[in-house]
Formats: sequence, structure tokens, C-alpha cells
Amino acid sequence: MSVQALGTNEIPSCHGGLENLDVEYDYDLEDVEGELPADIRATFYRNGPGRQRIGDSKYGHWFDGDGMLCQFTFNEGKAHFRNRYVRTPKYIEETAAQKVLYRGFGTQVPGGFLSNFLKMPANPANTSTVYHGGHLLALNEGGKPWELQPGSLDTLGEFTYDGQLEPSMVFSAHGKVHSRTGDYINYGAGVSGFGLKGPKPCINMYRIDPEGTLFKKAQIPLDNFPFCHDFALSDKYAIFFLGSIVFGNMMPVILGTRTISDQVTFDES
Repeated sequence: MSVQALGTNEIPSCHGGLENLDVEYDYDLEDVEGELPADIRATFYRNGPGRQRIGDSKYGHWFDGDGMLCQFTFNEGKAHFRNRYVRTPKYIEETAAQKVLYRGFGTQVPGGFLSNFLKMPANPANTSTVYHGGHLLALNEGGKPWELQPGSLDTLGEFTYDGQLEPSMVFSAHGKVHSRTGDYINYGAGVSGFGLKGPKPCINMYRIDPEGTLFKKAQIPLDNFPFCHDFALSDKYAIFFLGSIVFGNMMPVILGTRTISDQVTFDES
């Protein structure tokens, strides 16, 4: 992967969203209509899947594309753009091998169920980003945050809030900053234990103060595994909409015969 100045993108605009962006850019934005106000001094970040193929293989779902951060910096009437891939183990190892090595939300490793047996989907860090408590984080629904260095966008590593995010905990891509306290409130799907009917689903809640310390955790027990994409936040409550789209039997996923996306189903009850 190379870092280059501005080049030409030959991908048609109607197809570009699902095509690979193989170049990491670093350049001043000179094509400006009018003038940028000189008193705007800020940086705007975006995150999304930057590639959908590796070597001769295509990922089975666009949720599995490797995360790429885009950074737009405004200063003294000028704008600067930089983009970098998040250097997760998945990105580094698959780039070197030029083939699929990790399972995903809708992707299987070639080789049948034995190549996927008991293997958890990788975290591509590709869904959103947040800057809070002095940390720039790339987020995904099914894993922990990945921290990057503001400015250079160098990947610093997986971020666990000083170990407060335990190995089994995930951290969603749709946290909210509390408008009054400045706390960052997020959640993640989890398992609170196992019973006669199998794993007991739950939502793990996290509260991080403005300095970046995770100081409060809580669990909300659930009856099933809903496809819980987002939530709303009021002054006193986190509000979740638990709809009829759920994750069904996960045993085929554990055994390596099906992907998580295969098991998304509609619960008529």
C-alpha cells in the first residue's frame, strides 16, 4: 500500500462505493468554490469499508470490507485530505497473503467448514469513528475500538479503556455523547451466561467520562438476539428499539457451516 499525492480515480461514480480504493492520499484540496472561512479550524472524520476484494477473492458481504478513515482538516482558509486504512491483523495479514484469511459477517474462509470451525469473525474496524476523551477510535459492531493517531492516522492498536472492555465484550459503532455531561455512552451485544436453552443474550452498556475513563458498566437481559443497530439517548435514558429482525440459531456459525448473515431472520412472534 502506497501513500501518494492526488491521482485520478477511473471508477465510474455509480459503482465507486463498492470498489476498492487501493491508494492512500495526502494532499491539499485546491478545487474550492468560493472561500473557506479563515476562522474555521477543525477536523472532520469519516470511516467506511475501503476494499471489498483481496487478490482474486471478493468478500461475501460489504460489512466485511476493511476500514478506511478519511480526514478533512480545515485551517486558515485551507483544507487538507488524508485517508489511511486501519491496520488491523485482518488487513495486514490479508494484504500480505493476497487472499481471504479471516471470517466475517458474511464471508467464509475458503476450505469448507474445517477452515471456519470455531473461528470468530474478524473486526474490520469499518463502520464509524469517534473522537472522545483524547482518543480517535475506529468502530465496528462486532469488536473493540481501534485507536488511530489524529493527523497521521497511524494505527495505534486495539483500544480497551485500560482493560475495562473484557475479551468477550464488543463495543458498537453507534455510541452517543450525552449533551449535558459530555459522557460517551455506548453498548454492545453480549452473553450474560448459559442456561438450559443455550446462551443468555444481553446488552452491555458502557459510560465513558469526558477524559476518556470508562467508569460505569451495566447489563440488560434479553429474550433473544435482536439485530440492534442503534439507540436513542435522552437526559436519563438509553432507548433501544428491539424489532423482529433477530439472529437465529448460531450453532451453524460456531460449527463453521454458515455465516452470521445467513442466520439473520424474521421473528413473527
